[in-house]
Amino acid sequence: NIIKGGYERELFLVNPKYSEILGFPCYSKPSDLPFPPDLSVICAPALYVPSIIEDLGKKGTKAAVVISAGFAEGNRPEGCYLQEKMLEAAKLQGVRIIGPNCLGIINTEVKLNATFSPLFPKKGNIAFVSQSGAVLVSLLEWAHSMDIGFSKVVSVGGLSDLNFADYLEYFKSDQQTEVILLYVEAITEAQRFLRIAKETVMKKPVVVIKSGRFQAAAQAVRSHSGAFAGSDTVYDAAFRQAGLYRLYDLQNIYDLLLALTHLSKLNGDHLTILTNGGGMGILAADELISLRGNLATLSPSTFAQLNVSLPSTWSQGNPIDIVGDASPKRYSAILNILMDDPSIHTVLLMHCP
Repeated sequence: NIIKGGYERELFLVNPKYSEILGFPCYSKPSDLPFPPDLSVICAPALYVPSIIEDLGKKGTKAAVVISAGFAEGNRPEGCYLQEKMLEAAKLQGVRIIGPNCLGIINTEVKLNATFSPLFPKKGNIAFVSQSGAVLVSLLEWAHSMDIGFSKVVSVGGLSDLNFADYLEYFKSDQQTEVILLYVEAITEAQRFLRIAKETVMKKPVVVIKSGRFQAAAQAVRSHSGAFAGSDTVYDAAFRQAGLYRLYDLQNIYDLLLALTHLSKLNGDHLTILTNGGGMGILAADELISLRGNLATLSPSTFAQLNVSLPSTWSQGNPIDIVGDASPKRYSAILNILMDDPSIHTVLLMHCP
């Protein structure tokens, strides 16, 4: 995947069983490498990972993606022991760990697909950080079919070292990222996460799906990632306090990504509703206001132009009901008037057959 993705920088392979793989020279151990890699992707059995981390740290590598499973997930004693040894080696050598038991990471800026997902997304401005590899791959596949791009993608796995607070802190300052999307099963370092989240939302929006809302599902979280899902009421209140925008299912995420990808950046939060059906316009206004949105106030100039261009039975306000017999020509004329009014930031155009 790294080769197919078009990564153009140095790539080293380490495996004691081979001298060459896919045309690349293969080294028997990290200490044999010509210089320290910036990143190591580890796919070895869990038993060997602590010593590999130690060797990489001694070589000078400071970051490792541990794809291997068999650590604290499932809460097995031997796995917990191996994770403890891995973290001890990492701390001693100054190595930071993504994972274990993760899909890997993607950086479209440098054409790096360090995952075992065959789909390499197009370049975009959305960062996606997921505690589930399955959710990540499903979203990538859908996004690929819809021509939606990402800046970076992170499968966090077991969150043994780096956690959601670390990723938020990184993406807060990442120039390629304009929107941050999180799939969360459990948060560690809650106070630090909330502090960084509050700082991040001042710069860019953060959207979160938190699964395990109910007790039966929360038990599944424990067996899936080894994490405690915690009280959903507490999570919900914390997300709102931090200014995070919470969604509840993948369809909501799909809708959001389509909007973020295909709509230009909004200049403000004043919405004008243009419709040929009064009832539909009122329902839309109710929904907008329930979500703490604002209906735009029509300027005197706009109001005067609408009076000239519309039948006398139009709604005389926002929502602008241009009456049920509205033709495409009438829609076009009114839309042009609204687009010329600087106090109107966005127009929602509705058509009832």
